[in-house]
Amino acid sequence: MTALGIVDTIPAIGLPYMASAFGIFLLRQTFNRCRANSTRRRGSRARARSRLAKVYVPLAKPVYIAYGLVSVSYHWNNFLWPLIVTIRSARGR
Repeated sequence: MTALGIVDTIPAIGLPYMASAFGIFLLRQTFNRCRANSTRRRGSRARARSRLAKVYVPLAKPVYIAYGLVSVSYHWNNFLWPLIVTIRSARGR
């Protein structure tokens, strides 16, 4: 977190929880479902990126919200990581 320059910040607290195995699996399943329902599968990389940004990401918004709620409720009582990340705040700067 020090190398990223985000010690003592909210993103530093949440970053490790965003890349969980559950989140990766959930989004993989969502994107696989979107791709299976898509009629156009071939095209250039530019079209693939455009399709990702304009179709897949907006369709996955409910999944992002659901994952966020599950993650927050699961990690609510885990105070060790925030304590480590915000150690300067605890010392009184």
